[in-house]
Amino acid sequence: MPPRSRQSVKSRREGGKEIRISPADSTTDADDLAEAKNSSLWTPSVYTAFKLLLSLRLCSAVWSHISDCDEVYNYWEPMHFLLYGKGFQTWEYSPQYAIRSYAYLWLHAIPCYIYGAFLQSNKILVFYFLRCLFAFCCALCEVYFFR
Repeated sequence: MPPRSRQSVKSRREGGKEIRISPADSTTDADDLAEAKNSSLWTPSVYTAFKLLLSLRLCSAVWSHISDCDEVYNYWEPMHFLLYGKGFQTWEYSPQYAIRSYAYLWLHAIPCYIYGAFLQSNKILVFYFLRCLFAFCCALCEVYFFR
């Protein structure tokens, strides 16, 4: 710490006592003020965060394309086979090798089957229904970890 010169030290009187304040002491007040401001940062409420995250996820579900071929041939096509009785069956799902289980696919096929049975919708709408269902579940999980 550099030596203090007489010019860099201010003094003031409080209650009959002289208090010396140096520029180094005044920076700690500024640091305390900045720290108090940082501790009171604004964060959205849980409901606002959910609405924002759900909006983003739904936009992604509707407008993004399928960017990975494994998503198509390991999940969408076998699920289409489960729902409609026709479609590609990859070698991982074939009874000869049976590397993958249909249990994960049934988890997603059951809501799609119910949606298709009640609304008699076409296959494209079932596809987008499942993607929007994924978006909703993803937003719920993110809000849970946001809290």
